[in-house]
Amino acid sequence: MSGAPAVAPGLLIAERYRLEALVPDRSVGAVPGRSASRVGQLWQAYDELLARSVAVLLVPEDDPLAGQVLAGARAVASLTNPALAKVYDAGSSPGMTFVVTEYFSGGSLEQQLRHGPLDPTAAIDLVADLCDAVTAAHRVGLYGMTPSPGRVLFTASGLPRLAGVALADPGAPEAAGTAASSEHNLARETAERTDTIALAYLLYAALTARWPGDTSVSALPPAPYAEGRLRTPRQVRGGVSREVDLAITQALGDDILRRGLPEIASPAALAAALEPLRSMPEEGHPYGADTAIIPVIDPRAGRPGRSWLPKRRRTRLGLIAGAVVLCVAIGGLFWTGPTIYPHFTTHSDQNTATPTDTASGAAVPHTLRPRTISEFDPYGDHTDPHVGEAVFAADGNPTTAWHTQTFGSAALGNLKPGVGLLIDLGSARSVSAVHLRLLGTGTTVALLESDGSQPPKSDKAMTTVATQADAGSDVTLRPANPTSARYWVIWLTKLPAAGDGFHGGVAEVTLES
Repeated sequence: MSGAPAVAPGLLIAERYRLEALVPDRSVGAVPGRSASRVGQLWQAYDELLARSVAVLLVPEDDPLAGQVLAGARAVASLTNPALAKVYDAGSSPGMTFVVTEYFSGGSLEQQLRHGPLDPTAAIDLVADLCDAVTAAHRVGLYGMTPSPGRVLFTASGLPRLAGVALADPGAPEAAGTAASSEHNLARETAERTDTIALAYLLYAALTARWPGDTSVSALPPAPYAEGRLRTPRQVRGGVSREVDLAITQALGDDILRRGLPEIASPAALAAALEPLRSMPEEGHPYGADTAIIPVIDPRAGRPGRSWLPKRRRTRLGLIAGAVVLCVAIGGLFWTGPTIYPHFTTHSDQNTATPTDTASGAAVPHTLRPRTISEFDPYGDHTDPHVGEAVFAADGNPTTAWHTQTFGSAALGNLKPGVGLLIDLGSARSVSAVHLRLLGTGTTVALLESDGSQPPKSDKAMTTVATQADAGSDVTLRPANPTSARYWVIWLTKLPAAGDGFHGGVAEVTLES
């Protein structure tokens, strides 16, 4: 970046935000009319003043869009909806413009759709809220969100928000004359039309788990075509109503498929078309609520169950104005946030004796629930912003995870022998296997145990009972013989390459008796 210090992990922005890791550009979220790359660089960072993880967008000061990005941040700050994805800070640093936003940790819609389509009503509710959000952004002169499955992100509590590049409209050039004003108005109409098509594509994807647009935007399977025409959601999946089918084709502007009905040319018009199809207040769907984790959809069921769905609130807090967050993460980018869940607590009816198979007499594996789980870093300074993520490794949700810091080499930068997670079972329990879902491939991991009366102070005070070198993303560690202990450590000693460094983590850990 021209005139700026070398941008690398450890750089302090505005004497406050310490850069940790560059977020890879997955080319999902490019600015329309620009190259496929994202505006500037997006970094995972740590706010040293408030001790929290944040996202920092850095744009070179000589980038022609730098001024619009900064103005866009100010416009976002003017929106006060309680569900607004927060812009914490924005300004200039030597050689660059920066925007600081909240850091999401609940995965993306794209990740959800890899497991199957949403319930049709939930899909309609979600996209209708997104339409309202994009409309609100347009009203304050923000354009260029172009929604996609990778841009719909979830907070740790399951609140969905639309993330992406929002650029401030430079304003109508009234002084330049009628011709210039007409050209500007045409540009606004084109931007509205672009966002409307993107929203229609998003609804198609939510209904079918297939992507009808440019394949560089989403890794979902492409939508089917026949005789050169896109097959409608109703032709791809049962249970989709004719009305939502028509709303999508009207928004896409297909003259034949919309059967003479008028074209839907704005997000506001698409929201109006979807309004009669939305759920009633007594019905439930997983979007717009701020208390429930978005579950992984079982692909065998083909649609999510209804028992876990929270009540829908007519205020629709979930998405409006979240659409205008600036360049916060694409795809599964922000599923590494700092939100701390309460530790799991042992109940009187858990971790009971291992049951037996009455037919064969053989022991049936029993899942052991941790009493607590915490980061285990005897050699660290305990300022790691990921300390609070430890509980994500045992929350039953594989789209959340505990992450290590980023190091300069696979061997943790030769700074420490390892780092991991400490599990307290509450009392000595026999463990026959530990199943892990790891981040990345190539991690070397060990299982350590200690049955002392106090938590172990280091790995040297524990016994290694199983190891796996260069593990894949799914690994099972089995002691040679079932071992009884209260304290167990998942110990990572080699990390996979990721971006410009090396880091790993644990998305889920399950212990069996």
